[in-house]
Amino acid sequence: MSSSQSLRPSAALGAKFDDKPLWNHVKVVAIADGPPAEACSHHNVEGCMAISDDVLEAIKEHETAEAKKAQQALNARRKADYVSIPEGSDLLQQKKRKGMASGKDALVLSFNVAERDVADKEAARMFYASGLPFNFARSPYFRKYSLTLANSRLAGYVPPSFNRLRTTLLAQEKEHINRLLQPIKDTWKKKGVSVVSDGWSDRQRRPLINIMAASSGRAMFLKAIDASGNVKDAEYVASLFIQVIKDLGEANVVQIVTDNASKLQGCWADVAETRFASSFIMAKRLREVKSSLENMVMDSNWKTYREDGNTVAETKAREVKKCIVDDTFWDQLDYLLSFTEPIIDMLRVADTDAPVLHLVYDMWDSMIENVKKRIFEHEGEDMALGRSSFFDAIHQILEFRWNKSNTPLHCMAHSLVPKYYCDAWLNDGGGNGVTRVAPHEDHEVSINRSKCFQRLFPNQTDLRKVYTEYGAFSTGSEYFGQPHVMDARIFEEPISWRANHGASTPLLQALAFKLLSQPASSSCAERNWSTYSVIQSIKRNRLTTSQSEDLVFVHCNIRLLSRKSKEYTDGPTKFWDISGDQFNIEGQEVGELAQLSLDEPELERMTFQDAEEGEGTDIGTG
Repeated sequence: MSSSQSLRPSAALGAKFDDKPLWNHVKVVAIADGPPAEACSHHNVEGCMAISDDVLEAIKEHETAEAKKAQQALNARRKADYVSIPEGSDLLQQKKRKGMASGKDALVLSFNVAERDVADKEAARMFYASGLPFNFARSPYFRKYSLTLANSRLAGYVPPSFNRLRTTLLAQEKEHINRLLQPIKDTWKKKGVSVVSDGWSDRQRRPLINIMAASSGRAMFLKAIDASGNVKDAEYVASLFIQVIKDLGEANVVQIVTDNASKLQGCWADVAETRFASSFIMAKRLREVKSSLENMVMDSNWKTYREDGNTVAETKAREVKKCIVDDTFWDQLDYLLSFTEPIIDMLRVADTDAPVLHLVYDMWDSMIENVKKRIFEHEGEDMALGRSSFFDAIHQILEFRWNKSNTPLHCMAHSLVPKYYCDAWLNDGGGNGVTRVAPHEDHEVSINRSKCFQRLFPNQTDLRKVYTEYGAFSTGSEYFGQPHVMDARIFEEPISWRANHGASTPLLQALAFKLLSQPASSSCAERNWSTYSVIQSIKRNRLTTSQSEDLVFVHCNIRLLSRKSKEYTDGPTKFWDISGDQFNIEGQEVGELAQLSLDEPELERMTFQDAEEGEGTDIGTG
C-alpha cells in the first residue's frame, strides 16, 4: 500500500496514537473516542493485505527494540528503589504496587518485610560508612549481637558509649576471656607449654616484647611488655622470661622460642640470624605469571611506557624486558626453585603453631638430602660417588645453620617418635637411597639425649629409671616387643601411640606428652604483630600500651576459642577470621586456612620489606 492511500492521523487528530512505523501500513477508518487500545479493539483501522515480509520483519524488530528499551527502564527503576538508602523514617515507606492482592499485603506484614529491609539497609550503611570489610558479616559475634537485639524486648536500647567500650567493657571482656582460657591452661601440667616471644616497636616507637604461650597447636597471647626506659641487654630480657616462667609454672615450661633480635640472641648461644623466605616466594610467583609477563613487555603500550621521558624508567624497562624474554633467565629461575623447594617445604611445616618440635631433626636430614639430589641431578652427578662444588657451598651454609639451631631438646624429642625405630622407615631413606639411623644408634642424638635426661631428671633414682624405660622402648623389649605394639609405631600418631602403649614407662610417657605437644618456631608471635598494627593504627595511635595490650589479648584469644567450635568449620560463620574479603573460603582445606603459612595468599600479595625489617623463622630455640 502506498503512503498516498493511507490515512495517517495528524498530530492533532491522532494525539492518542503512538507515532510508530505501523501507521505507514494501515488505513484509518475512523477516530473513536477513548484510549488507543480501545480504538483498536473496535476495529477502527484496516490492515494492508498486500504488506511484504520485509515490512513485517521491520515492524517486529522495532517492537522488539521497544520492548527491550521498556524492560531496561523498568530494571533501572527497580535498582534505584533497592540501592538507595534514604535518610530518616522514610525508609519505612514501601511503594504499594498496583494490583497487589490484599492477601499478599497480609503476607508481607506478617514477615515484617518492610522492617527487615530497613534493618538490612541500616546495617549496610554501617559497613559502608565505617569502611568495615564485608567479611565482618561472617563474624559470629556480629550475628549474635544482631540476634540479641532482634529477640529482646529492650525498648529504647542504646549501644555502649565510646568511653564504656574502651574501659569498663574491655576490662570485663578480658576477665571473661581469662576464665574461658583456664581449661587450656589446665592442660599445660600434662602437655607442657612453650614460651614464645618476639620484639617489635609500635607507632610511637615504644619497644615491645610480645609473649605468647603455645602448646598442642594452640597459641595463647599472654602479654606485651613495654621495655621503654630499660637497657635491653641479655640480663634484662632473661629476667623477663624468668618471671614469665614463674607465672606459668616452672614444671610446665618446656622451652623458650625467640625471634632473631640481637638482644635475644645474647640469652642463648644457639640463637642464629635468619632471613624470611620472601625472595623465594616472589620467585615462585614470577614463574607462575611468566606468560603474562611476556605478553606485557611485548605489548605496544610497553613501548609507550618506556618513552615517557624518564631515563631511569627507560633503563629499568629495558632491563626488565631483557630478563623476561631471556630463556636462560627462566631456566636459572627453574633451577633455583627446584633445589630450594625442599628448604621452603621444611620451613612451611615448621612455620606454624602445630606441634612439630619432634619432627625438626629428621626434617633437616631429609631436606639436605633432597637438596643434594636436585643439584646432583641437574649437574648429572652420581649421588654416591659424584662431587659438586656448588652443593658443597650450599651444604656448608645449611650445616652451619643447623648446628646453630640444633639443641639437645630437638634430639630428645626426635628420640621419642616411635616410627623412627621401624625397619620400614629406616630402610626407606626418603627416596634418596640413604640408609637411615635409629635415634638410639645415632651418636650425636644419643649424646644430646643424655644431656636432656640429666637436666630433666636431677634425682638419681628417677634418672636411672628413665634410662631403663628408654632402653626397653628403643630396643622393642618386654611389652614393646608385642606385634601389635610394634606394628602401630609406623602409622599411629606419636602422642596417641604413647597414650595407648606407654603406661609401662611412666616417666618416659610423661616426658613424651610434653615434648610431642610443642611448636618449633616463633611464628605465632611474629604473626601477632599484624594484629597490633591493625589495633594500634594511625587512627588509634592515642591508645595507651595497656589498652592496646588488652585489645590484642581479647582479639587473639577470642579467635583461639572460636576455632574450637563446630561453627568455625561449618555454617554461615565458617572461617570468619581468615584473610578478610580477598580469601575465597570455598573448596579450601581446613589446614590451608587455619594455618597462615609461607604461601598464604595475603603473604604473597604483600610488598616485602627490606631484609633488615623482615622477620626470621626460628626453628626452635630451646
